[in-house]
Amino acid sequence: MYNLLKPEFWEQQWAILTSAPLILGPSSLIVGLIVWWIRGAMFKRESSSWTMEISAVEQRLKVAADALAQSDRDTEKLEKEFHAYKAEVSVAGSKASPTKVDAAIMRAAKGNTAVRSEVLGALQMLE
Repeated sequence: MYNLLKPEFWEQQWAILTSAPLILGPSSLIVGLIVWWIRGAMFKRESSSWTMEISAVEQRLKVAADALAQSDRDTEKLEKEFHAYKAEVSVAGSKASPTKVDAAIMRAAKGNTAVRSEVLGALQMLE
C-alpha cells in the first residue's frame, strides 16, 4: 500500500505526470470541459427551479390581492344594503325584517373567512 503522506510518493507521481504531457494535456482539457458542462447544467436546473418558485409565489399573491379587492367590493355592497335597510327601518319602523340583517351579516362573515384563508395561504408560502 502506498503512503500518501510521504513526499517521495508525490514526487514520483509528479514525475510520471510531467513525463507524459501529450496524455496529460488533452485529458485535463476533456475533464475540465466535462466539469464545466455539468456545472452549467446544474446551474440552469437550479435557476429554473427558482423561477418556478417565484412564479408560484407571485401567483398566490395575485390571488390574495384579487380576494382582497373582492372583499372591498363586497364590503361596499353591504354598506349600501345597510344604509338602505336603515332607511327602510326609519320609514317602516318595527315592520322591518331582521332576516335581511342576518343574511347580510352571514355574507360578510363568509367573505371575511374566504379572504382571510387566501391571504394566510399566500403569506405562508412566503415564509
